[in-house]
Amino acid sequence: MNCQEALDLLYEFIDKEASDIDTQQIQAHLEKCGDCFQKYRLETSIQEFIHAKLAEDKPAASLESLKSKVSARLDQVDREECGPKAGSPYRLAFITVAAAALLVLMIGGAGIISDFITHTNTYAPLEQAHLAQAHFTMAESSSNTDSEFTAESVISLMLEQNSYELRPNLGEFVLAGGKTEEILGVEMNHLTYSNGAATVSVFIVLADQFSIPDDLLDTKIVRGDLELFDHNCPACRLVFHVIGSIVVITATADQSIELLDFIPGQVVA
Repeated sequence: MNCQEALDLLYEFIDKEASDIDTQQIQAHLEKCGDCFQKYRLETSIQEFIHAKLAEDKPAASLESLKSKVSARLDQVDREECGPKAGSPYRLAFITVAAAALLVLMIGGAGIISDFITHTNTYAPLEQAHLAQAHFTMAESSSNTDSEFTAESVISLMLEQNSYELRPNLGEFVLAGGKTEEILGVEMNHLTYSNGAATVSVFIVLADQFSIPDDLLDTKIVRGDLELFDHNCPACRLVFHVIGSIVVITATADQSIELLDFIPGQVVA
């Protein structure tokens, strides 16, 4: 599936109206394509904002009114001769910008723009890296082929670079392997734990190169001597914590996994 085909079916995918085959193909495409993944996150963020805002302080009738106004505006965009035609590769970008502008005007939610920027710049790259590696890990598990993505090499790498002692397994999850990659402009060690059906990514980076995002500071949860910071959204959940001189970020797209209990290791002297 190419970008155009994925974007044409994106709304059906988000609304869970796509066929099983299309859903699988779109998911696989989003795991590999950063541009389409960020468009997907923009769309889902708009929906999340609408529902959260109206649930907080708007009557139920306002939801239908807002939906009607947004829908009418988007229909108008499709009909305008000078606007992008249905099926055009620029249609989705045009519609999302129009929708975001309408939301800001109707709801007064200027903060939505800040939220989009924060998510795009801080969280989406981690989510994308997790989804891509999760796809790779499950494929490797099913094919049983050899690769450089091995638990043994990762354990040696982590002990050598960060004096960080990994747990080879956490409950039913086993350390499947890892690699080093550049994410958010810094080098991170990216580990993957798997139970055969789901995966958890663990990103490890030096604390002098990466700090806990400011917007997460009020989500702090204390567990023993650890302070955990939780970012939870429909696409992926991320939990941040600091151990010694490193920042550890766990990530999963499976909401049934309790990441707050997923502590993969500790610093050793």
